[in-house]
Amino acid sequence: MSTTGLTLFISYAHEDESFRKDLGKHLAALKREGIVEEWHDRMITAGQEWEKQIHTSLDRSHIIILIISPDFMASSYCNEVEVERSMQRYKMGTAKVIPVLVRPADWQGAPFSKLQMVPTDAIPVSEWKDRDAAFLDVVKHLRKVCSEIEATPGNSANPYTIAKVGDWYQTEMVIDVHQSGETKLASMRMTLVDKNDKKAIVRAEVKSDDLGNDEKTMEIPLDRPLEDSMGSIVNNVSGQIPANAIIESKQTGGGSEKLFIGGKTYYTTWVSMSVEIRVGRDRITQTGKRWMSSDIPLDGIVKMVMELPGVYTQTMIVTGYGREGQGDKVNSSLPTGIHSKPPEETVTLESVIIGNWNVKISQPFGQSISAVFSFNAQRFFSAEIMSPLYGMITVQGQWQIQNQVLSLQGVQNIAFLSQPYSAVVTFQNISSRTLDGKSQLGENVTLIRL
Repeated sequence: MSTTGLTLFISYAHEDESFRKDLGKHLAALKREGIVEEWHDRMITAGQEWEKQIHTSLDRSHIIILIISPDFMASSYCNEVEVERSMQRYKMGTAKVIPVLVRPADWQGAPFSKLQMVPTDAIPVSEWKDRDAAFLDVVKHLRKVCSEIEATPGNSANPYTIAKVGDWYQTEMVIDVHQSGETKLASMRMTLVDKNDKKAIVRAEVKSDDLGNDEKTMEIPLDRPLEDSMGSIVNNVSGQIPANAIIESKQTGGGSEKLFIGGKTYYTTWVSMSVEIRVGRDRITQTGKRWMSSDIPLDGIVKMVMELPGVYTQTMIVTGYGREGQGDKVNSSLPTGIHSKPPEETVTLESVIIGNWNVKISQPFGQSISAVFSFNAQRFFSAEIMSPLYGMITVQGQWQIQNQVLSLQGVQNIAFLSQPYSAVVTFQNISSRTLDGKSQLGENVTLIRL
């Protein structure tokens, strides 16, 4: 890609403004050559929402410079917001992060402490005999980083530029309809099926008893930030946005948060947003919040909530994910280096159970029963069991897992009768697509993901 216009975000404490200005002077040649465009909070003009501008610029930048000093280390905002998001983007491979030590400070143990510190040998700028020589050293390192970005096809702020064919994630969607009180469920699987230097091809598979099943393929341009393509992605998935619709998305806030989903811990950064859709004279405004983690491939979304006041609330949470070359195993984290492979971890029943499954139950005396089971993140399940004796049996209840043992408790409806239902299955073979085990009655039980 061309390095023209790489956005350089500078994070600093205002007590270090003189260092930030000196760095800006030494960036003059890079800016004049069109290699970088500098951004810092002093560029926010009167009347603009400062926090929104910071979050937007931070998420769109290609390179993030952290000006490290005692004041920077003492700043809650610098560390809890800017450093948190910077390292999140670094781990996702969508931004380069360069710590610049300007004054002696205790930075060991900080999230960025494993990154190469500049100037050379992490000697603080203030301790160089010649301050200009120190910043010249910083700029030499920066030029090298720009060259590395130039060698990577696509826009480095787009996570799909480093994604591999075969990367995937799966989510569960819960739609609460406000007026009727209905709750509708769906699952969606996003898979990167093809890619070249210009675009990524993603397949979206939606399965739902309430909304029907659908499968669509979309193209994601790699020459622009992912945020610029979100409108077309939403339209491709939903298919409900008219061609003449105008979609305006505004970021309204951001921060960091630890989430616990499906027995896993995710360290996330979040952004809140307002999305206005205008069609002719009509307009609707949705509000939303998106949590992102470097654990999740492709767009990194762990959880997303969108609400149209008085109409519906849609909640989406990740239920499984995997990366190219790792089969269907769920990964717990991304690599510390941009190009290294993440470690594999053992797939657990807890991590894969959520979703819809075709079930075959082979009884000891040779008869087989087929069924469809659905498990959601709130630990509720529903099932339709085709019994040779009673016909269709519907079941609803709750599920729980201890080690690799699945326990079900609920109510089954046989014709006009309701009876208690319970089952315990111990699984020996587990993947995200197939589960094999035995019930407490000695039946062989096989689950195949729909």
